[in-house]
Amino acid sequence: MKLVKKAGILLIGILLVSSVTFAKPIKTEHQLDILGQTAVGEGGWFIEQATDPNWDKWYYTVTDLNHDGNLEILKAKSGFDDGQPQLQCEELVEGKWERHFGVKLAGSTRMPDILTSESAGQPVMIYEPKNKRYYYIFTEVLRHSEFDSTSTLYAISLDGDLSIEALASKEWQLSGYDGSEKQRFYRLTPLTAEISEDEYGNIIQEIFPGCEESGAQLKWWQAKELLPYIERVRVFFQLAEAYNFFSKTGVIQ
Repeated sequence: MKLVKKAGILLIGILLVSSVTFAKPIKTEHQLDILGQTAVGEGGWFIEQATDPNWDKWYYTVTDLNHDGNLEILKAKSGFDDGQPQLQCEELVEGKWERHFGVKLAGSTRMPDILTSESAGQPVMIYEPKNKRYYYIFTEVLRHSEFDSTSTLYAISLDGDLSIEALASKEWQLSGYDGSEKQRFYRLTPLTAEISEDEYGNIIQEIFPGCEESGAQLKWWQAKELLPYIERVRVFFQLAEAYNFFSKTGVIQ
């Protein structure tokens, strides 16, 4: 009886160890291979002409925003042409796709245009020890005319849903008469309030106190650039290149 009991305990132990083992992310090379093999078709990550007439306006990059070892594909479309920017995220978990279409917006009622931001390919990456979360910090500049513009600082993170938080904004105006400049600064979360230029410059540390900042780098591939490789099932190296950009400069040690 004791032998059976010990055997049962041993079996439970083996199953627990196995479950922990299987829960670990698979190797990066394997994940990239799966990304390449699952680009199209039902459940694929690539947006095709059959499902979106503006498919060629989409851009893709491979990253690991939440640093859990599971790769993600960020998909972005600029609003420069039609005024409707979009940002989506798909995460590969244990060889299966988890789609993070749910987007939580904070401090803003509109989706930022990531591709036309000043930091589209080189956002700031921060790590917040308190909540153990990683963020990409983008600065979007909307030019209303040659004399005025609005710059908005956004923090993007992955925590269940794709979260996009507007942190602060700067309104710039140039006088057409004497060439003088006027600037006003606002904190946008949790409530909009006017702040000083110094406060605007330190807004990241104010909202995420004690955070660690690092440079990040993203390589965006346009859909029409990827399509020929996808059709030949040879997109592995393009995806690997996008991931390598991130892994070399976007990992905080």
